[in-house]
Amino acid sequence: MAFQRGRHIAVTFVVDALPDRLRQIARIAALLIVLAFMIALIVIGYRYMQVQSFQKSASLRLSMTYVYAVMPICAAIMAWYALVDIIELLINGKTSQPQEESL
Repeated sequence: MAFQRGRHIAVTFVVDALPDRLRQIARIAALLIVLAFMIALIVIGYRYMQVQSFQKSASLRLSMTYVYAVMPICAAIMAWYALVDIIELLINGKTSQPQEESL
């Protein structure tokens, strides 16, 4: 939710000092890095989920796959929002959600 609203932790004083065009390029580059990391997290999380699928919870005896599924599911949601932000930056030059102001 914080990622979608642009309220995740960020140090923006260097990016904010750049001219508009370079600021947009820097934000797109940062989002591309986030997108690549989230895709890697989806793949790694899915593999880990498969490896640990034999494990059962101690009290309910349910498959721990449901617990480990949180990692690829959340990474996929964050990747989606990163992709949406990249498209908005390319089309509009800014995202619909304002970035958190720096201190």
